[in-house]
Amino acid sequence: MPGKELRFDDLLDPVLNPAQQQMVDFADANPVDYSVESVLAGARAATGLTDDGTPDYKERLQVWIDVAHEPIRTNLTRMAMHGLSVKYLANRMRVLDFVARHPEVRDIEIKAPVMVAGLPRSGTSHLVNLLAADSRFRSAPLWELNQIVPGRGDGPGPDGVDPRFTATAAVFEQAQLSNPYIKSWHPMDPWRIEEDIELHAADFSGYYPEHLMQHAAGWRDYYLAHDQTPHYEFQKLCMQVMTWFRPRERWVTKYPAHIENLPALLRVFPDAVVVETHRDPVGPVLSAATMHTYMARMWQKEVNPGLHLDYWRDVGVRLLEAGMRDRAAVEGQVVDVYYHEMIADNWSAVEKVYARSGMELTEQARGEISAFIEHNRQGKDGRVVYDLRGHFGVEPEEVREPFGAYLAAHGVPIEIK
Repeated sequence: MPGKELRFDDLLDPVLNPAQQQMVDFADANPVDYSVESVLAGARAATGLTDDGTPDYKERLQVWIDVAHEPIRTNLTRMAMHGLSVKYLANRMRVLDFVARHPEVRDIEIKAPVMVAGLPRSGTSHLVNLLAADSRFRSAPLWELNQIVPGRGDGPGPDGVDPRFTATAAVFEQAQLSNPYIKSWHPMDPWRIEEDIELHAADFSGYYPEHLMQHAAGWRDYYLAHDQTPHYEFQKLCMQVMTWFRPRERWVTKYPAHIENLPALLRVFPDAVVVETHRDPVGPVLSAATMHTYMARMWQKEVNPGLHLDYWRDVGVRLLEAGMRDRAAVEGQVVDVYYHEMIADNWSAVEKVYARSGMELTEQARGEISAFIEHNRQGKDGRVVYDLRGHFGVEPEEVREPFGAYLAAHGVPIEIK
């Protein structure tokens, strides 16, 4: 049976819950030094390593820091970004250290990876988890992305569980206190397959700051002005390292921003199978704008729902226009998956991907995917109810208008009227 309806009753007049208030108060009472030097010190302490690799990351990290210090940001934003930056730099240092000790890792072939792309909130997470249920696929669960290389000497705890899994589970428990909608909106159980955004963030690139800090125009402009090929090369290196630890037949990954970086992606993964999800953009924009408006109560000093809607509409236009511009580069190796068809029948999407990728959909794979479907039905943890008119004061057609070329090109049906 589906879960209950979840409504944003205080979106326009935020009231912090006890956990949110405690986090804000703690950050205000304990402001962090979010600087390149403090991040490097934190990563060295976390890893026991001293070599931070090539120094090019420092310029990108400084842009993150500059955005976090804009007047609209709260102390909690800076505390969160500092902690994340330490995690990402620690990951980068561990990966580079591991490869220096095991140079043969660079010889591991990443053949024809299946890479899911499309608008955030267009079914990319569900689809990659569907495919990754097939145990022949190598994928990246959140517990592994949080720390790609285990600490030296670390092994399973007394319960036989990897300490990285246990740590990720604890973080998700805390996240549910600060965001009671997250389990329905974007669950972060340790075993779930997470985005390549984590690998790009570990090289201080990608659009992660836009997701956490929101309205991160300073970072957005920097990111869009730079070739992303080096960061796809770093992603490949991370995938090679993870394959060294747990080899499988073939990789499956996902990251909405792949759709705006197809040339860079193909330079590094020339035989990739690109799976693009398609959905009426009003749904993804409304979903992203609503959740970011909700979380802004902790990250920003003022909450302006209209700014969030405009920003995420612009992100959507940016992604889809880039995807249409570069479509010819992947035409022979792209799979189009339509959200409304996948929600009605998960197998319609799965079978399309397997057909294009040349993978056999074996009985074992069918059984594994069926088990995932059975235990992860849409809405089982509650159904989030969105209100475009009530919360944002606009009509669906106003949001949809700049996407006309995309809707016509792909024949995407209208979802919200």
